[in-house]
Amino acid sequence: MTMKLPLCAALGALALFAPTLASADSLWRLADGSILRLTDAGQSRILRYVTPSEEAAYAGEFPNATLFQGRLDGSNLTGAVITRSEVCGETTYPVIGQVEQDPLRIVLAGQSIVRNCLIPTANVRDERLVLEFVGPAD
Repeated sequence: MTMKLPLCAALGALALFAPTLASADSLWRLADGSILRLTDAGQSRILRYVTPSEEAAYAGEFPNATLFQGRLDGSNLTGAVITRSEVCGETTYPVIGQVEQDPLRIVLAGQSIVRNCLIPTANVRDERLVLEFVGPAD
């Protein structure tokens, strides 16, 4: 099912990525169903959980936990993703990404360390996060 955004909502969403805005908020959905709030201040961008999915909550995520912190340059994002685990604690890994149009979404990619909390490892795995635009935050 394809959802068409009203012109004012679409323009408002695009304005969230303009680096000259002081601040704006919007909501985004991860593939697991988690809802996150994108907050910007100048070129800085932060994604925080509003409602983690059941799976994300079980893994250790919670409301207002930061998932991504970084910077926007044009439509390109650079920064870090932060994930949590009750067993292993917090893990941060660098990502690069892009704001894509039609449909409006954010795609972040990087490599995280494969963790075995008891044994240090140098193994990495490719990560790709896709966030779809939900709408402006209230």
